[in-house]
Amino acid sequence: MCEPATIAATLAIVSGVGEYQAASEATKQHNANADVNNKIAADARDLKIRLLDDKTQKDLMNLEQEKLDNQLEMLRQTSEAEVKGAEAGVAGNSLNTITNEFLRRGLMSNTARGTEQDFLYGSQATQSLGYESEALGRLMQKKAKPNALFHAVKTGVTAMTAYNAFAAPAGATANAPIVDKSTIAPIS
Repeated sequence: MCEPATIAATLAIVSGVGEYQAASEATKQHNANADVNNKIAADARDLKIRLLDDKTQKDLMNLEQEKLDNQLEMLRQTSEAEVKGAEAGVAGNSLNTITNEFLRRGLMSNTARGTEQDFLYGSQATQSLGYESEALGRLMQKKAKPNALFHAVKTGVTAMTAYNAFAAPAGATANAPIVDKSTIAPIS
């Protein structure tokens, strides 16, 4: 028959091994969840940035088209003013003043569109950084694997404590009578 101290120590060792295996499995599961979560966060960030880039490119193309339309309108108005001025007999500085005004308006409009394009580039960069920060905030940290040496020492200490709790005191034998020392009168 097994001694109670040996059984207690064995149970403590089995319990310690089980704790280590459970901690290892929990760490593996957490890290697998972290990997999935981190991939989803990165994919969401990439998708948002791609959609932002598409929208920015569309807006830039619209602004570029507006600039071309403004240039054509500026040329049309200038040519029309020259033709009407020639028909009316207007020439010289008066005609130059009128055509220069049309040119000035067209160039100012194109400069405004250029400024809007610069703003769009800056806005896109800022929003991309925001999406990057948002994705970083969603990342899950991975856990370190449990330390086998720590668990072994802890299990050893627990087993030793369990063994000592059930072991017979030093010098006691299995056949020796148990004496209640509280009933013995002190020797004076």
